[in-house]
Amino acid sequence: TCGKGSVYDGKYCQPCPKGTYQKYDSAKRCTPCPSGWRSRHMGLISVEECFSLELEGDKRE
Repeated sequence: TCGKGSVYDGKYCQPCPKGTYQKYDSAKRCTPCPSGWRSRHMGLISVEECFSLELEGDKRE
């Protein structure tokens, strides 16, 4: 059984890739961050860990 933030690839538990999250144990696939949002890290466990590209741009200005 894979924990939150990861999925089973048929052999091992793998962290969800950047830009996705998984909030449930034993999930079959990761959920994409909302459109226009992304993540810096793999293995996110909630949508709240995704961040807005628009807000990121505001920080750079």
